[in-house]
Amino acid sequence: MYVCHCYAVTRRQVSDAVRGGAFTVEALAAARAAGSGCSRCQPSLEALLACAAPNCRACGPAPSLLSCDHRPHPAPA
Repeated sequence: MYVCHCYAVTRRQVSDAVRGGAFTVEALAAARAAGSGCSRCQPSLEALLACAAPNCRACGPAPSLLSCDHRPHPAPA
């Protein structure tokens, strides 16, 4: 499934970029060009990045960008 349609970037490619150290939308744009076209995917990319954080309540302590529902999560209390 494409996250960024402008550059045909998939969730797996975003996951790989995050494992490679891309922890911001800007870093994802540099690594895969995701979010650097029309910018409509940036909210989805931000949600994916939130799932990569240790505080992802949907994924637990070992988040996986491929299995999370990829919706924004509330900040930890």
